Amino acid sequence: MHRGQGENEAPLVGLHVFDTARAEYLYSAVLDGQSRVSAVAASAEGRWLAMAAGNHVQLWEARTGRTPITLNVPTSVSVTALSFAPDGGGLYALTGSSVLHWRLPSL
Repeated sequence: MHRGQGENEAPLVGLHVFDTARAEYLYSAVLDGQSRVSAVAASAEGRWLAMAAGNHVQLWEARTGRTPITLNVPTSVSVTALSFAPDGGGLYALTGSSVLHWRLPSL
């Protein structure tokens, strides 16, 4: 994603979200102050979208684009992959030396 104005401006980091069943653009999920997204995952039931960047993982409500939860990652690790638990109740992050796990609240 890029702003498209001036070569000195920092790129926007995030992704565009589409409803492929309806061929409809939903929103752009943008992470302010980040230089790159290191991992992305979508929950099986389609409720959540997770993006890792820097020292946090943000959870977006996939249909609305609302960001209700920010999960902190230890500063000494970098997330390389994300995966939701099959039941949708947890999120896992793979780092270079460990696996992080968060229980997700029912919202």
